[in-house]
Formats: sequence, structure tokens, C-alpha cells
Amino acid sequence: MPTLRDSKQGWLSLAVIFYCLVADVGGLLLLLASRFQSVTTTALICGILLSAHGRILATYLVHEAAHSNIFREPLANRWFGRLCLWLAGCPYADFAHIKKMHRSHHLDRNDTIEFDFRTLFEGKFGYHIIMNTVLAMEFCFIPAIETLMHLRTALLPLVASYSDSEKTEGQRMTSGRFHSALIGSVFMVIFYSFLYQHGVLFPHLAAGAIVLQFLSLNDAFQHTYEAVVMSQYTPGPGDRTAQYEQENTFSTLVSTDYPILNTILCLNFGYHNAHHHRAMTPWYRLPSVHETLYGGSGDKHHDCSQVLPYSQILVSWYRHRLRRVLEDDYGSVGELGEPRRTDNFVGAVGVSFLTG
Repeated sequence: MPTLRDSKQGWLSLAVIFYCLVADVGGLLLLLASRFQSVTTTALICGILLSAHGRILATYLVHEAAHSNIFREPLANRWFGRLCLWLAGCPYADFAHIKKMHRSHHLDRNDTIEFDFRTLFEGKFGYHIIMNTVLAMEFCFIPAIETLMHLRTALLPLVASYSDSEKTEGQRMTSGRFHSALIGSVFMVIFYSFLYQHGVLFPHLAAGAIVLQFLSLNDAFQHTYEAVVMSQYTPGPGDRTAQYEQENTFSTLVSTDYPILNTILCLNFGYHNAHHHRAMTPWYRLPSVHETLYGGSGDKHHDCSQVLPYSQILVSWYRHRLRRVLEDDYGSVGELGEPRRTDNFVGAVGVSFLTG
């Protein structure tokens, strides 16, 4: 039997994954029930929100498993992570690759990406059509970039060779990625066909859009790192010290007045400085690590320059939603106490740990 890394409170992660399973199944049943006239649109809305919430929490459990925060045994963490990927709606993603890319993010203190989507906007023939389509979708809050990155994660391993010795390690596909992409993509086609036949494909996609937008919002403002493409990547932090890491990391809290919301909505992922300070701290202990780092809680969070609650970043998220697509510069954060100090914080897009 696998051994929980935290024998006292590790059961909390198991409780969350059970909830994710219930949310996935329950959300689907509510969507299917909404087809009947006797059921109100309340069932449809509840189904969309329940499904989205379960997939969001499952995504952050993948992150926990990637840091080996669930079990002591690597194999148990691997299978836990794979299960969470299915519950998160990403069965085509390879857990080993996610763990490798995220490990680079921590060790090398940058945003290591495998693909720069902006290369799709370069060229003379038809590229402006792609760019304008993407910008139009992003303007309407349709997560075009994140959807594109997920499509790439699902399809690229199926068409790219994983045995080409001339490719770099970052470019070469592994058999694990191929098998995950093949099995996951086939499942998604069958599942989407089932949803379409029962008239609930669009509500399910709406839940997926909520998931991608929420994950993208959290990823956008947690760093002012440099995005580095794997093909141009030299492993190692270089002159990026631990101080650099903390100074360029921000804790994007859903709420400082109601900390429970940070747990309910994203398993405390917003306590990002605490996470980078102690990466193997489980999600339920991050608030106490944050308090140790910065002291106090509640309103005192506002006295910390690294804390950017949603109340400070939502305007920038809205205002820069197109600029974020076109520019690879994340922007900058003003000094503590400066009015509207996040106005020039453009943020990142397409850097999710699910897609690399």
C-alpha cells in the first residue's frame, strides 16, 4: 500500500480527489438532466460550475503530485497524477513530461516552454488571419491560446518522431507522451461524440472555457520571469538567485479578507511565494508558510509587496488581454503603496504547467 507523505493531514488530498470524481460525474449528470423539460436551467448552470470546479481542483492536485507531495513512493505519485489528469479533462497529457518541465521552472527560475505560439503569427501568407482570429477570440474572453496549447499537447506527440537522434532532448518525443496522447485523444473524441449526441457538448465546452480562463488568470501574474523556449534553453539558473526568485514571484490571492476562498477555489495555489520557498510543502500548509515568511494574516497581507490579490490584478487581466498575446514581456509591478501598481503588469499566457 502507498504511504502518505503526511500521515496526519495527507488524507485531505485524497478527500479532494474524491470530490473531483464526484464533481466530474455529478456535473455530467446535471448536464444530461438539463435536457429534460422538467429540469430547470439551474441544473445546467450547476452542472457547468460543478464540472469546472472539479477539474480546476484536479489540475492543482496534478501540481501536488508533480512535487511528490501526496505519497512517499514515486510510482504512487505518478499514478495519482495520471488519474488527476483524467479528472482535469487532460488525459492526453503525459505526467512525466509535466513533472520534468515544472522541475525546470523551479530549478532554473524561468518559464521554460516547449513552444512559442507567437511563431504562428509570423509570415506572409495567411498568418495575419490566424493572429486576428486569435485576438478576436481572446477579446471575447474565449481562451484561444490555452486551447491551442492543449491541442498541441494532444496532437503533436502523434505526428512527431520520438526517435530522431538529431533532435534535442526538449524537442524529442518520448514513447510515454505518444501513448498518453494516443489514448487520451481517442477517449476525448469518443467522449465529445457522446456529449454531442446528447446535446450537451456546448455546456461541457463552456465548463472547459471557465477552467482554462481561471488557470490562465492564476498563471498570468505569479512571475515576472523570462519565458525560454526549450530549443534555446541552457539548463541551470545562471545568475538567477533565490532572492531573484522571490522578488520575481507574486502571491495572487483570491481574497485576503476571506482566506478560505483561496483553498476552496484553487487549493492555495495563490500562495506562490510560499510554494517557491518550500516546494514540497503540501497545499494545506502553504498559508502557514506564507505567514512565516511575511508575518500576519488578513489585512496585513496588503503590507507585503509580493502579494497581489485579485482585487489588484483583475483590471490588468482585462485590460491587457490582447497585449499579453502579442508581447512576450510580462511587464513590471510598481512599488508597494504606489497607486494602481499593477497597471504595467501585462502578465503571461500559454505557460500552464499542463501544456509546457
